[in-house]
Amino acid sequence: MVVFALLAAMTPNEMILVSGIALLAGLLIGFGIKLYTEKARRAATEKELAASRTAAEAEAQKIIAQAEAEAKSEFIRRREQFDKETESSRQELRTEEKRLAKREDMLDQKIETLNTKERMADAAEKAVAEREKALAAKDRHFNELIAQQKSQLLKVANLSMDEARAQLLQKVEKDMEHETAELVQKRLEEARDRADAQAREIVVTAIQRYAAEHTCDSTVSTVDIPSDDMKGRVIGREGRNIRAFEKATGVDVIVDDTPGVVVVSAFDPVRREVARRTLEKLIQDGRIHPTRIEEVAAGVEKDIQKEIQEAGKQAVIEANIRGLHSKLVGLLGRLQFRTSYGQNVLRHSMEVAYLSQVIADELGLNGQLARRCGLLHDIGKAIDHEVEGGHPEIGADVCKRCGERDEVVNAIGGHHGDVQATG
Repeated sequence: MVVFALLAAMTPNEMILVSGIALLAGLLIGFGIKLYTEKARRAATEKELAASRTAAEAEAQKIIAQAEAEAKSEFIRRREQFDKETESSRQELRTEEKRLAKREDMLDQKIETLNTKERMADAAEKAVAEREKALAAKDRHFNELIAQQKSQLLKVANLSMDEARAQLLQKVEKDMEHETAELVQKRLEEARDRADAQAREIVVTAIQRYAAEHTCDSTVSTVDIPSDDMKGRVIGREGRNIRAFEKATGVDVIVDDTPGVVVVSAFDPVRREVARRTLEKLIQDGRIHPTRIEEVAAGVEKDIQKEIQEAGKQAVIEANIRGLHSKLVGLLGRLQFRTSYGQNVLRHSMEVAYLSQVIADELGLNGQLARRCGLLHDIGKAIDHEVEGGHPEIGADVCKRCGERDEVVNAIGGHHGDVQATG
């Protein structure tokens, strides 16, 4: 009301002036409000940008740190894998170098022994020649003495020729008995030396004519596990998968604190190989449960049985053996998975077969029969975990039941000296 009263009392010019002042004040106030609002909005925008920049920088730092950690972890893993593979290769190389050095030393010793025997044989032959020369001189001397004794006896005792001969022979027999015994012993020793040297020469010749690789197989099998998570899946809930695996394959599974490794243990080498391959396939496939374990184990066992037959047939072909019973062929194939003193038994049997024929040929014996005996000599090791007794006895029995000749059966049963040779 007061404002309206004041406006009514003003002149037109005053009203225009007041209106202008009011308009100017309104414009100034509006501009101030707009300026304040714009400044506040700009401050909020800058604050949001700063917060976004800070968040982006933090995320970038997090991504960089994560990438660095992953790269470092991958580098360490690959470095450890490389070191492991390198150490394994170095160990194999050191083992091979030791084996070759040992073999070279043995050959050097054999050569030195043969050289020594040869020198001794030459000296013995020379001594024998000198001895024979001395004996010839003594024979002439004795003949002269006999003639003299004969003449003296006839003159002095007026003995008959037969009586004189008897006395002379008795005297000469006593004189020659000692020297004859020494000569016989000497000749026997020389014969033994020559036989020993000849036998060594035959063996060295056989070894030089045969070159084969010796491979060393472990008596237990290990399977690499890529992670602890996979090891847990192999074990299964409360050991369910392990028990199913052991039942399906017939082996013992050893899972300890050793990282990345599971050990498969079994006396039967074929079962151990079935278990090893089964576990590797399960790990590769990723599906590990009792039903799948039984399925994979059955498939692997079928494959290995085929390999056994093929290995046996290949060994028979390489050894050039004819008419071998199919059961013996299968047992030979099983030796592919058996080791003895670090050597594959099937490869060892092939080597023995070859060397037996070489030695037999050198001695003028039946080389083909010797080769057959050599190939089959350790066949009992294929089933010695199933049958009681030593492998020579087991091998001889199974070969006899498969129709092998008596000579072969005797050679198998007696190759460790437990049975007297008959031929």
